[in-house]
Formats: sequence, C-alpha cells, structure tokens
Amino acid sequence: MHTTGTSGGRPTPFYSTSYDFFNTLTANRRALEIRQVRDTDSVANLCLMTLYPYGAYHRTIAAANVMKIPVISPLPGRPSKHFHWTAGLDEVVETVSRTKATILWGSQALCGGC
Repeated sequence: MHTTGTSGGRPTPFYSTSYDFFNTLTANRRALEIRQVRDTDSVANLCLMTLYPYGAYHRTIAAANVMKIPVISPLPGRPSKHFHWTAGLDEVVETVSRTKATILWGSQALCGGC
C-alpha cells in the first residue's frame, strides 16, 4: 500500500502487519457500533481507484466484513487508460441506486475524480 499524499512526487509505500490488521478490525467494529450500523445495512465502497493502491479501499471492505455486512464496490475513478474495469460517476451512482446501499463510504474527491 501507499500513502495518498507525497512531498517527493511519488507516494511512499508502507507496511501493515497482521497485528495492525486485527487491531484495525477491532477499532472498525467499535466505530461501526458507535454509529449504530445494523446487520441489515450495506456499504457502497466509494474509495477511488488510484494508480498507487492505498489502504482506504481495502480497509472499507475489512470494516464491513467485521460487521458481516455486504459491500458494493463500483470501482470509481480512472487511474490509468490501461485499467478498464473502473467506473465513471454515472455508473457509480447507478450502482449505488440499484443495490440500495445504506452507507456511502469513501472520499469527497469522488465528485471530481471520475
């Protein structure tokens, strides 16, 4: 994974251990409980697909998994002309509407990133 910000022109890679992952799951579970997420909810993962993978996309899926609720990932963004499975804004909106996701999880950059 990489950071999304950079001061040197390229995102900096970082590593996450198994210990980190399981503690992140614990924190996610508690945060979702505080927000009163129910087992009938579903998450639309609106984290942008980027040229350099970053943790938010994967962490959104893991957070929903710890609550055992479904995740819809419409893959917003256009990281490269070589990646053809991503979606523009209209397709993302259609997917969220069709699946009736109850939680929108992602970046406000979605509005300008598709």
